Amino acid sequence: MEDEMLILVDEKDRQIGTDTKINCHKGNARRHRAFTTIYLNDKNEMLLARRASRKITWPNFWDLALSSHHHPGETHEAANERKSIQELGTTAPVKRLFSFEYHVPYNLDWSEWEHNHILIGKLNGKVTTNLAEVSEVKWIGFNKLKEEIARNPNQFAPWTIIAIREFFNRGHDKSTF
Repeated sequence: MEDEMLILVDEKDRQIGTDTKINCHKGNARRHRAFTTIYLNDKNEMLLARRASRKITWPNFWDLALSSHHHPGETHEAANERKSIQELGTTAPVKRLFSFEYHVPYNLDWSEWEHNHILIGKLNGKVTTNLAEVSEVKWIGFNKLKEEIARNPNQFAPWTIIAIREFFNRGHDKSTF
């Protein structure tokens, strides 16, 4: 886990400081700002990415297109562009849909405690994965995704399940992006 600086936030997502990525995830974790990107293609399928096996938290679990952290002073759009190019070899414009907070231990040593902003964008064309970050990707339709999560929830990162549930509960699957 790199020593990049992350944004510490309060319960209303107001910045209260910064700390290293390692410190933000050690033990019970420190609340920090994060984002998860949903990329839809022209067939209205979602891009899923399997987290690389070297990840400290939730390795080999399915995630949405990408999940990461804002750096100090970085907008949602800039953070998404930086990580999308790094992990998927491409990027697309995004807009913010909603946010939620979650706090989940991975094991005794590592946890997630994030105020997670859900971003969405349209992406078509080739995706080239960075194998240090993502082991594989796939496009999946809404109904098939719901079925897979119902059958195998333990194959998805916890924030992914929350984000997808909220996406459907808020009616975003009926929206045009």
